[in-house]
Amino acid sequence: MHPDSLTFRTLKNLSYNVLGYGLPVIFAFFVTPIIVFHLGTRDYGVYIFINTIASLLGLLDLGISTATQKYIAEYSVTAVRDDLKDMLGSVNTLFLGMGTVGLAIMATMGLVGCQYFNCTADTTFSYPLLFVIAGGIFFVESLNSLYGLVPFALQRFDVSTKIGIAKMTFQQLTIVALVLGGFSLYAILLSTLAYSVIFSFVQRSAARRILPEARLFFRFKLGQVKKLYAFGLSIVINNLSTSSLVHFDRFLIPLMLGPSKLTYYSLPGTISSKVPGLVGSVTAVIFPVATHIQNIGTREQLETLYLRSLRLVTIAAAAFSVPICIFAYPFLRYWLDETFAHESSMILMIFAGTAFLLSLQSHATNFLYGLGKLKAITTISAVMAIINILLLALLLPIYGITGAAWAYVISLLPVFYLSYYIEKKYLTLRGVRARYALLYGKLAITSLVLFSIAHILLMPLATSLYRVMIILPGSVLLYVGLYWVFGFFMREDVEMLRSFGSVIIRRIIPSRPQAD
Repeated sequence: MHPDSLTFRTLKNLSYNVLGYGLPVIFAFFVTPIIVFHLGTRDYGVYIFINTIASLLGLLDLGISTATQKYIAEYSVTAVRDDLKDMLGSVNTLFLGMGTVGLAIMATMGLVGCQYFNCTADTTFSYPLLFVIAGGIFFVESLNSLYGLVPFALQRFDVSTKIGIAKMTFQQLTIVALVLGGFSLYAILLSTLAYSVIFSFVQRSAARRILPEARLFFRFKLGQVKKLYAFGLSIVINNLSTSSLVHFDRFLIPLMLGPSKLTYYSLPGTISSKVPGLVGSVTAVIFPVATHIQNIGTREQLETLYLRSLRLVTIAAAAFSVPICIFAYPFLRYWLDETFAHESSMILMIFAGTAFLLSLQSHATNFLYGLGKLKAITTISAVMAIINILLLALLLPIYGITGAAWAYVISLLPVFYLSYYIEKKYLTLRGVRARYALLYGKLAITSLVLFSIAHILLMPLATSLYRVMIILPGSVLLYVGLYWVFGFFMREDVEMLRSFGSVIIRRIIPSRPQAD
């Protein structure tokens, strides 16, 4: 595998993306219990609720971020610099407007929200200043959006990873220091705002080194705006549907059941979301690569990219999700306490299945985005969102947060049809059903064997946090090892990973010249 090849660059970006995702997970493992127990379940629920509202404001993007990545990647290949400058200036203008509207919405919700919502003394709407500060964070992040997109569009994941790790480290350590010092949510959000401002300059400087045209200037070229929205608006329904799936339950639970219940619901969701998040950090690489192959590659390369990435993503998602399901109760018991284990272990087990399905959705979405084929993902996402809303209305009042978790996982089942549709419609591959039957048969056999080993040999040993944190990742490796021992891996996948590993080793440990 040559270091300048597309495969090597893809795997290198993948490695940086995984590193950039994995370190925050490790941080969260140590930091989350400190924050939860020092803030309390009520205030932590308030914190999650405000972040949920801020995330929903991301819908104001209207698909511009995705369109920007696509066209930066295309313009960098075609070298149309004047069009690139017009587009970047127009993007800055659109993000400025988005940040301003978001800030106004957050401030309004904080100041007058209680007049329109069924609020009590235990609801988040008694914290108006928190919403204003969160709106300020949204404004700064929106204004800086372009500079975070440049490294992804140009496949420089190493740059975005290094900046992201630095920001996360400083921000999380500061939050820990604040909660240990007895400071409130106001101080936490103010520190987040400060780091958003500081790292906006860091991201801007890095983006300009990669793409000199990426400067803070504002234009409004109608042609470029139309082009951005022509692509972006086609994925608005998908973004709306995805946000509904991810955030609508977290919006309803504190209003119907109180913020404390949101804490018991969101923490298992936060844990299980690390699986699709990790897989998403891998599949994000597929987006620019698929765009690249579509412009200058062949159909055979596109089919190879899809099939290989789907196999590896599915195996990885199962390897992480199955152990989470098996060890949900002891993990929550020793990571947090017995109360959380009692309230949230079933939620975590259900969310393990959700994590698997979200991983498959992430793969399909990034592949279709790269091709610019958005109709299928938009339709399926809308169907899943409608199912989720209907099931939430039915199950949440009766079964509480457990019903909300079941509503989420059931609504994601159409993702299986989406993968099938891609192969039949856009790649014209044959033997689709047989391929899926074989793949999921291998996963089922491996899962059953791991389940038996875990309950007979490993579960009796899971009697402390230290032991659980050895057993849980060990079970992930055991899953992969069993899959390997059973001979389920495809030979070409093994050879690709082995070749990539050998190149990395040679770069880290260069061979010494032989003596004459």
